[in-house]
Amino acid sequence: MVASRFPYVLFDWGGTLMSEDGPAEIAMAYWDEVKAIAGAATTLATLAPRHSLCLATNAVVSGREQIELALERASLRRYISQIFCAAEIGARKESPAF
Repeated sequence: MVASRFPYVLFDWGGTLMSEDGPAEIAMAYWDEVKAIAGAATTLATLAPRHSLCLATNAVVSGREQIELALERASLRRYISQIFCAAEIGARKESPAF
């Protein structure tokens, strides 16, 4: 990774990288079809050489393992270095505890 003024770029998960078009009560990893948002893979591939790409989500149905699986199914997992998820942290993104 090349040094950058902004070493980390933080993305939201649903609606930003991944389509939320599926049953809300089931972890995205287990949906019949998992889709990345149009342009997400290109954006991540462009940024990955210069930044550590991270993901933050308020998802409570999916934990880290399910998020990783959903990202893998959409061919995005290889770009994400860290995952911060409300289900594991026990706080939402808007909380200082997050």
